Amino acid sequence: MFVTTNDGKIVNLDHIVTAEEPRSGIGFSVMFADGRKERLLLPVADLDALCGTIVPAPPGFAVFEICVPPVAEAAKGLVCLDPKPIIAFRVFAATDRPVPITADGPVSSSNGWTFAVRGPEGPWVGPDGDYTHARDFKAACERELADTVARAARKAA
Repeated sequence: MFVTTNDGKIVNLDHIVTAEEPRSGIGFSVMFADGRKERLLLPVADLDALCGTIVPAPPGFAVFEICVPPVAEAAKGLVCLDPKPIIAFRVFAATDRPVPITADGPVSSSNGWTFAVRGPEGPWVGPDGDYTHARDFKAACERELADTVARAARKAA
């Protein structure tokens, strides 16, 4: 995976062996696979991509991504992407939910994005339960958005 640093360098994260946050200053001190050390100006979120183990996904796995907008943008509704095949999973030791990776890259679960994964034989597994169909997961996200809007209206009153 490539990232662009704050100072314009393009870096292949697969070539970084270690990364340390310095006690003072900004950026990270990294060591590359060839032994070279360098300070990179990278956001912490980009270095999170270095963590975890990537394992190939068995055939037949797919992901359905939905963006639930904030209350101020609720009138726009959900953004739903077509289900995509999963090619791999990034497995983190600290979490029980691996991150699916598609041909477009890792799936996001930030900034309102959520997702459900379906194996070759099973239901769609979302962050809050299992769903028989992708449309059931979408309906649950629509209910979540409606509940959030209703709570915001009550709070404002």
